[in-house]
Amino acid sequence: EGEDGGSEHGRERGDGGRGQDLVQTSRRVLYVSGEEMEDQVYDRAARMGLGDCSSLYVLSDYRMEVVCEQVYKLRPAALVIDSIQTMSLAELNNPMGSPIQLVECCKCLKQLARDGMAVFTIGHMTKNNQIAGPKAMIHMVDVVLRLEEDMSQAFRMLRADKNRNGSTAEMGVFSMEAGGMRAVEDLSAQFLASRSTSSVSSALTVTMDSARPLAMEVQALVTSQPPQSQAPPIRQPSGVNRERLGPIIVSVLHKFVLKLHDQNIVVSITGGLQMREPAADLAIAVAIVSGYYSIAVPRDMVVIGEIDLGGGLRPVKSLDTRLAEVAKLGIKSAVIPKPHYPEELTKLQRDPRLQGLDLLPCTELLEAMRIVLGKRVGQRKGAGTRQTNKGTGGRGKHTKSKSRTTFEVVDIADDETDEAELAGQSDNEEEEEDEQGEPWEKEMDPA
Repeated sequence: EGEDGGSEHGRERGDGGRGQDLVQTSRRVLYVSGEEMEDQVYDRAARMGLGDCSSLYVLSDYRMEVVCEQVYKLRPAALVIDSIQTMSLAELNNPMGSPIQLVECCKCLKQLARDGMAVFTIGHMTKNNQIAGPKAMIHMVDVVLRLEEDMSQAFRMLRADKNRNGSTAEMGVFSMEAGGMRAVEDLSAQFLASRSTSSVSSALTVTMDSARPLAMEVQALVTSQPPQSQAPPIRQPSGVNRERLGPIIVSVLHKFVLKLHDQNIVVSITGGLQMREPAADLAIAVAIVSGYYSIAVPRDMVVIGEIDLGGGLRPVKSLDTRLAEVAKLGIKSAVIPKPHYPEELTKLQRDPRLQGLDLLPCTELLEAMRIVLGKRVGQRKGAGTRQTNKGTGGRGKHTKSKSRTTFEVVDIADDETDEAELAGQSDNEEEEEDEQGEPWEKEMDPA
């Protein structure tokens, strides 16, 4: 119930003072639900164990006129609308949730906010993860917060899409529990606590989610495709950008490290999170090569770096923040891209947050692979031999069958002899063609 003597809705303010109509005498909060009854809200609060909420008032109504009337009677410090899509004005003939209703209801709430209270408006989201309604609603508010949920984990990510009073690079992480959402202080430690015991096909990296570093584990499964299979190899990412896995990472590995044309590759990020930046390229490549050779990656090592198309490693942003995140988790060594300037590497080595962390800078992808997995990576299986096919200029011997083309391994010296023989045959064929003349010259009519 509101206090007696409340001011009427919409009365004029002639004194020019800000917030004179809503003098905040207490820290009351008015929660307006257009979707649930008061009993439903109370049962949910009792189930969560919130106890006696003497300063929380609940109103179940969808009429904006009634909401404004109760606000001027109660004069709360904060108003929560759940949700804006269920609010409507009686003076408008448009249905509830229409663009005109949403805009006009937002205008009423904006006026209440100017009277000296904090207004929190909850909105529905579409399947495309966009706010349901016109963009004009976003321009009316000061802050737009988006709460993301992950069905595979009990974590919720709170991100800022708009913030007039601060940065949008911050992110809040919460865990969903029986008593509601609780803030998660060290998310990286929770991810690494459930890390797999086997280090084969697994690599540790650090990604930046907004301005928050997160240590993640990358796992890869590499299997050989059956020889009789005519289907293309599998490239299945989970939590990894598909556009970077196949065209960039696997292609660069195939050219500079090992042949993956007949290998099925499945890459996954543990924890169900998403890697949205290229700084995880090196970790994905290390996990793939580790699974191919069945070589374990040191558990106290982290790999960070972006792979370019030339087989090199490119520096990443906020490298010091990433390394400080894993240094406090007990990681002993880090494979990183070599900075452009020596002063940057010296600055990292002198950083007090990185004490006890051995930095291993690399410039090439193959160099980083051999540091992590050993010198066996990238070496040819036979000295003085190589695989040849007809598609590379006709060098080497090949045989054809009805089902597929098979290739033979030819010694380099024999290959050079074959090239000389082929060159001599081609010269003889050209001389014979010159003596015989072109066919169209013989058939041409003299007239």
